[in-house]
Amino acid sequence: LILGCLALFPLGAYANQFGSSMTNLLIFAILALGLNVVVGNTGLLHLGIAAFFGLGAYTTGILTIGAYPFQTGFYVAATFSMLMAALAGLLLGAPTLRLRGDYLALVTLGFGEVTRFSLRNLEEITAGTRGLNPIPLPWMPGISTETMVVDYRPFFYLTLAILTAVVFVLRNLEYSRTGRAWVAIREDELAASCM
Repeated sequence: LILGCLALFPLGAYANQFGSSMTNLLIFAILALGLNVVVGNTGLLHLGIAAFFGLGAYTTGILTIGAYPFQTGFYVAATFSMLMAALAGLLLGAPTLRLRGDYLALVTLGFGEVTRFSLRNLEEITAGTRGLNPIPLPWMPGISTETMVVDYRPFFYLTLAILTAVVFVLRNLEYSRTGRAWVAIREDELAASCM
């Protein structure tokens, strides 16, 4: 409720700056919820979650900026970025399925570092340390991109809607059979495997 009321503040230099910061905060809250599934619910120490975030961000950038021939639009790029992060998770999960504790933490930390250095050194694809710029704003019905440049509220509400959907899905998943299995793995993995 407080976050929803935040977008009702009048526009201005400070309001836009504060609203943009709150939008970034909501994006990182979505990332923290993903980390909570792995570390909080299952009790596995995963230190490479930011690598999946980076892969998704670069996938979105590559699919939307004008320097590449794709220019798919935000929503298609967001879907493909989720699929890319899921594919990377499958590729990382296959060899690390039997690792536990410190070994899993080391492998996922290594994956995060390899991903970071790879994205930085692939100058032809990721533009290295310069980054992919400018990433176009997402299209929203009835709102022009010129409005979104001066008004933070449309992107704030989009991010708030995505965060609300993620919280809803994760809350329902937590109380499902899968969520109870995750908690059982966290509490006693041997007993959970016997069940």
